[in-house]
Amino acid sequence: MNDGFPVDEQPPPVPPPRPYPSFLSALGMTLLILVATGLFGGVYALWVFIIDGIVGPEYALYDLLFPYVVLGNVVVFLIFILYGWWRSQLPFAEAYALRRASFMAYVLLIPATWGLQITLSELDNLTRRLLPLPDVMSEVMEMFGEHALLMGFTLVVVAPLTEEFIFRGLMLRGFLQRYRPWTAIVASAFLFSLLHVNPTQLLPTFIIGLFYGWFFLKAPSLWPLVFAHALHNGTVFILTVFPVIEIEGYNVGEVEPGTHQPLWFTATGIVVLIISLAAIHAWGRERRNVQPAEASKANWTGPT
Repeated sequence: MNDGFPVDEQPPPVPPPRPYPSFLSALGMTLLILVATGLFGGVYALWVFIIDGIVGPEYALYDLLFPYVVLGNVVVFLIFILYGWWRSQLPFAEAYALRRASFMAYVLLIPATWGLQITLSELDNLTRRLLPLPDVMSEVMEMFGEHALLMGFTLVVVAPLTEEFIFRGLMLRGFLQRYRPWTAIVASAFLFSLLHVNPTQLLPTFIIGLFYGWFFLKAPSLWPLVFAHALHNGTVFILTVFPVIEIEGYNVGEVEPGTHQPLWFTATGIVVLIISLAAIHAWGRERRNVQPAEASKANWTGPT
């Protein structure tokens, strides 16, 4: 049956849709997220200004308004997560790479996360020599400290889920189907760093994005990255609020330009990071050889 077409005049096959998103689509999404979350923050700042001017900063409503910003950010990310799912035309679990991961993936990420965190903490100290933290960012960080419980929940639960779903689950997965692996990783890391408006965080978050993207090549599942993100943020939060160890330039004292961690501490972090990266690379190669079928589930081809 040829549906009315001569055998030699069959219509050309309809090409499948290009994987979503493209880099430009992802860039637009990132900018829209920044604008939307900025609006919630702006409304909060306006309320604080009004309250301070009328009844003073000690008024209880001042503290009650802060959860509004957190809830607003969750709503914004949720909207874009659902929109990305709709645009991808894939089952939700496939659109966001929600696959079961090896237990070893989580184990290897623990020392790697801590080594990377210590290394990037000193990089942050060096960055502040060139780009001192703006006064407005210092005030924001101080405000966060006044809402420790809510801030901990945001850092350890909300941020890892929302940011990983968007930047690794949706964007990186889509990029890997459109571009070369390292082009995709660099692009997703750039957008991830762009989301963190603080200029001193741009380079550290870009490096974190590179690491997470590289690990995704080894284990194409979102859950280990959510775990690593939560571990990173949770360690920072716990050691800042409950400093069971006190390291100058890391979690003790004012972070001013010129402050540095002890050399032994930074060196330990670098060594742990290098060993962890080597272990992950070896594990990834062994895993690729033993389970070649699993890599195909990521819907991309290329060396790991």
